[in-house]
Amino acid sequence: MLILIALLLCLPAHLYCVYENELKIYLRVLFIKYYLFPEQKKKFSIKKYEKKQQKKQDNAKPVLKQQKPDDKKPSILDEIKLIKEVLSTALNAASKYLHVKISKLHIKVATDDAANTAILYGAVSGAVAGIIELIDSYTNLKRLKKCAVIVEPDFLNDKTEVKLNISLSLSVFGALVILAKTLWRYNTLKYKKAN
Repeated sequence: MLILIALLLCLPAHLYCVYENELKIYLRVLFIKYYLFPEQKKKFSIKKYEKKQQKKQDNAKPVLKQQKPDDKKPSILDEIKLIKEVLSTALNAASKYLHVKISKLHIKVATDDAANTAILYGAVSGAVAGIIELIDSYTNLKRLKKCAVIVEPDFLNDKTEVKLNISLSLSVFGALVILAKTLWRYNTLKYKKAN
């Protein structure tokens, strides 16, 4: 039994940070995927829903609440900063065992104003350079392929496009350490932004 557990902990695990219109972070061991962000939605159960609704009605109190406006979608700069924070936590947790590969990091910066596009392009370029420097300082970053990293302004469109694929490979044990620390860091950041 102990040998089996040891073998399982030695299996290679891959942490993927992918962005194509929305951020996805997931862990893959063999053919099993576990999404860290966004969290996977549980299957809808009518019975559970009815029980929850009944419980809410039983405990309901007439309290006036001011409705909050819908949260705005985070900006591209906020998303890049979140990616940097998540990667920083992951790299700090188990940098010795990590093999990092940047398969794709393509960003076309665009807004409805040329001046704003130029300013945002400068900010995004700096953030991307920071991500690569962060990875390279903690690990032996795999050699970047030609055209793997591209950041360019697009003055003809008004919407920024991002395509990102970064993978971190290590043992299952190392992945469990990273998973725990990354989730803690993500929840801390989420709590800070909410307040």
